[in-house]
Amino acid sequence: MHKSRRSLIRFGLFLAWLLVVVAGYFVAHKPADNAQLLALAGWIPTVLIGLVLVLVAGAVGQRILNRWHGGAERALLALGLGLGVFSALTLMLGLIGALRPEIAWALIAIGAWFGRRAIRSWWGDLRQLLVLIKPTTSFAKFAAFYCTLVLSIAFAQALAPATAWDGLAYHLKGPDIYLAAGRITHTLDLPYLGFPQFGEMLFLYVRLLGGAASTLVHWVFALATTLLIAAQARRLWGETSGWIAAAIFLSAETVVIEAGWPYVDLMLAFCILAAYICLQSWREDQQRTVLVLAGIFSGFAMATKYSAAPIVVGLLFIVVIRSGRARFRSTLQLAGIAALAAAPWYLKSLLLTGNPFYPFVFGGLYWDSIRSQIFSRWDTGLAFTAPWQLLTAPWDATIWGIEGKVGYAATIGPLFLMLFPITLLAWKQLEIRQRRALADGLMICGIAYISWLYGLAMSASLLQSRLLIPIFPLLAIIAVGSLQVLSHWDRPSLSLRRISTVLVTLVLIATGLKITLDFGRAGVVDVLLGGQWREDYLTDHLGWYYVAMQSLNELDGSAHVLFLWEPRSLYCNVDCWPDSMIDNWWHARRTIGSSADIALRWQQAGIQYLVVFQPGYQAAFDIGLDPSTPEDQRAFGQFVDEQLALVKNFGDAYYLYRWRKNIP
Repeated sequence: MHKSRRSLIRFGLFLAWLLVVVAGYFVAHKPADNAQLLALAGWIPTVLIGLVLVLVAGAVGQRILNRWHGGAERALLALGLGLGVFSALTLMLGLIGALRPEIAWALIAIGAWFGRRAIRSWWGDLRQLLVLIKPTTSFAKFAAFYCTLVLSIAFAQALAPATAWDGLAYHLKGPDIYLAAGRITHTLDLPYLGFPQFGEMLFLYVRLLGGAASTLVHWVFALATTLLIAAQARRLWGETSGWIAAAIFLSAETVVIEAGWPYVDLMLAFCILAAYICLQSWREDQQRTVLVLAGIFSGFAMATKYSAAPIVVGLLFIVVIRSGRARFRSTLQLAGIAALAAAPWYLKSLLLTGNPFYPFVFGGLYWDSIRSQIFSRWDTGLAFTAPWQLLTAPWDATIWGIEGKVGYAATIGPLFLMLFPITLLAWKQLEIRQRRALADGLMICGIAYISWLYGLAMSASLLQSRLLIPIFPLLAIIAVGSLQVLSHWDRPSLSLRRISTVLVTLVLIATGLKITLDFGRAGVVDVLLGGQWREDYLTDHLGWYYVAMQSLNELDGSAHVLFLWEPRSLYCNVDCWPDSMIDNWWHARRTIGSSADIALRWQQAGIQYLVVFQPGYQAAFDIGLDPSTPEDQRAFGQFVDEQLALVKNFGDAYYLYRWRKNIP
């Protein structure tokens, strides 16, 4: 007993010595300073909240799908289904005015209880998927490394403060308004708030849970889409093709960039790919449950963006052509389920604006025929300016399209254009199952492309390659087939497949290098690890915009500020009315009249200050971006001289004005 006590004392002394030395060392050599600790305290909880949401959503989706004995993709389909459920629940909370953090966490608890028996099954399916798509060749391993690299960069970008244009204009502004009001409202003249908003509801839900980086939800969809591509390409072309197809998808630099932005294009891409995969499974066994699931994802796509409509039509055509005798019933079932799945988000628009398709067809709140004219900018497309470019659109979008620049405004990489036609040229060499899958994919892509081309023809505002991102997963799956069929044309001394593999490798190396270098210059690591303050990061990336917004926040809390030629208002915490369609002055000139009348009407509406974005003004008048006339420009100069007094000039980029004379 005495010996045992001495041994215990010796053990205690040794343990105390170890702890004292380690603690003493780190008291003098802190692993992180205060700034770094504050930075970590900002994004680590956000990552944990995102992880909890993914786990619970996956379990909820798995519980719903427990009757579908699908392939390894079931884990990802379950995740998408579960996130769709939480989007719908957030919409419901917003409509009844119950947007409260405690209620959001209660939904997490309920979801965890509901899916408690499915979480292990979901995790097992996910592990099975990762084992199934494990790369086995050197080329596939390189492709997997490329995907991991660029998605990791996008993940870090998603954690950084938001700076992307559409995020500042409406993707995050809407959730910001709803969170402040405690309910979903449309009290601001921001037409995009009337859109379906499947993705924005998820951004809002993350905010309710306390997560600072709502963008993580978009990144999760980017990751899920990448894995779905790998699984489907492997199923279609063989085990070496999965990660190569995923790399082709992520070779579009704009896709990687958007994965780290608070956008919704990759949510739409996931829903379209998920619906396509479900229809491929349905074709094999005609299982009604899978057709229902395809309808649900089609509905989620319609609830994400209006531009999903032609793609969903392509999905319906697949059912029409492949249904046989049950054509009418199956088509009606898919269309009906899609309509029901999308209905809650369209009901939101109906309740708040009086138009389920706001602002199209029926008009509605803050809308008239004049605004419809400038929104569509019809008769300004390539059909009226350069019709021959409609024939060269794929080449122009690929070669001349650059992210953020005038033109197609996106960098989509050369691999789609390089590889896609080769697969089609080898149609006779394909197996029957490959032809069937490709025919369905081509139907969807073809309808989407024709719709996109029609938009280019009619409106200059639709000259954007990013509108095709929803079909990029299918294009990647089709394109990777070229690396398999090129062997049919090999010669003893020359291998086309080997040459194309080398070219694809070089493209991925160059793209990965550019993305990595751009990421290094962006300073994301510094702001995440506390090397740079959040405000300094936003000032570096947004320039005078962020400086102006911070100055506006120093105004009286009841201040009402109208923006001219500036649609972004996210970081403005007072009552800011953005120029969401860059038409505030143009519309006022045509509906109110003279400068004096405009000043009177705006003051009567409670406007106290005006912010003018000078580069936007120059784009409207000097470059001719919008249908403003020289008379509009002269009238605005008169308006400034007679009605406004300058309060502050922000680097000749933004001007803050107040009224020279207030109405009684």
